[in-house]
Amino acid sequence: MANEIYNKSWWGFPQENGWGTIYYSFAFPSVEDSLRFAPASSVESGQINANKPLDQNFTFTRASTATFLGSNNLLQTAASGMPRIDYVGNSSGHILLEPSRTNIFRHSNTLSNNTWWSEKNCLAPLHSSDKNITSPTGTSNDAWTFATTTGGSDKRVGMRMRENGSNNVTIPAGTSKTFSIFVKKSSYDFIYLNVTKFQNDMKGDSFFNISNGTLGTVSSNNSNQKIEDYGNGWYRLSVTVTAPASPTDNAGEINWYVANSDNTLFVTADGTSTSFWYGGQIEVGEYGTSYIETTTADVTRVAETASGAGTSAEFNDSEGVLYAEISALADDGTSRRITITDNSGDNFFNIVSLELDEASNNLKAFISSSTSITSFLFTGLNQSQNNKIALKYNSSSADLFVNGSNVQTNQNPNLPTGLVNLNFNNGKVPSGSDFYGKVKEVRVYKTALTDAELVSLTT
Repeated sequence: MANEIYNKSWWGFPQENGWGTIYYSFAFPSVEDSLRFAPASSVESGQINANKPLDQNFTFTRASTATFLGSNNLLQTAASGMPRIDYVGNSSGHILLEPSRTNIFRHSNTLSNNTWWSEKNCLAPLHSSDKNITSPTGTSNDAWTFATTTGGSDKRVGMRMRENGSNNVTIPAGTSKTFSIFVKKSSYDFIYLNVTKFQNDMKGDSFFNISNGTLGTVSSNNSNQKIEDYGNGWYRLSVTVTAPASPTDNAGEINWYVANSDNTLFVTADGTSTSFWYGGQIEVGEYGTSYIETTTADVTRVAETASGAGTSAEFNDSEGVLYAEISALADDGTSRRITITDNSGDNFFNIVSLELDEASNNLKAFISSSTSITSFLFTGLNQSQNNKIALKYNSSSADLFVNGSNVQTNQNPNLPTGLVNLNFNNGKVPSGSDFYGKVKEVRVYKTALTDAELVSLTT
């Protein structure tokens, strides 16, 4: 099923109009919110529906299909224009918003295609009959069994990702490429990515424990090593390799090898050991994004946008709170904003804004009138982890709360007028600073909550 719908409870009572219920035990503020979006929000083509009120929805766009992990622990495909509630890394789900990315690795799940894949060192040649196990999608005979041949000890056994018939993959100057694959434990506890034959500061080995889903020893020359649980024993592994601005050798090999233990390069080719593999991806970018299947050509997943939720009835110019439980896809030097605006298209005035900033580990926030801006800066935020953030304002003060603490207060803030829309971008026309990340919850309050309530809300 493309998208599962769940509804959150309020003080332990389930909401109606869902296919399930998620209960939360933490205390809510005594004042009710006026606008709420959560993973419990139902989604349909072209919109993310509000939990409250039920008719004030985000307009959503994505002119392509996209994959996500469903609540049933299966890799699924959302139709063009359909938002995604993704369950990678959590059991309650999050709204997943991603930039445009292209999988430039063709025949991503035809591992027997030697133009793009190549067996390495005592791995038996692959044939279509080796596509014989259930994949992360739950489809039978859709993933691959690799078997070793008899070859003795001290062997690196695995698969090379090729570039249209070439053993070498080229990474242009000053550019990053992220390499990923799905694997499942059979005989081996570890898989590692071997980046070799590049210049020395690009080379490295990064190990992944596919027995317990943790990182092993990873190369400091590479970045954003990640292992993600896709259910039913499947893990998705990813590593980013970056070429310097003036490289001396930016072409080399990308090899995935099996291993028995962390930081151990070689295995014995015994003729009986196996491993399970599915779906490779190479994308230009500083971090990995959701899987894009390819056959004979590159395939692009189009960027997602969500904006225009609410009306003036859901917002209060003179006091209120904007709350978000969010994480960035990566701390990648880009601006990602959630804003309440007056819909005039001005990026700076009559706006309430939370921003995961371009500067690493920075959170910015601001509240502005038609002439002046009250700004906030918090420098200790891990943008990639789940964060609970609240920006409160009224005529006497404005406060920024992060993960249970008041991190900054400004007296006599400049207050906006004419607030009418909630957006996952900067609110400008045309928009920018789109929020790309994971959204577990967004709330708007028309009343400035107490400090105790804000601590509770963000803890």
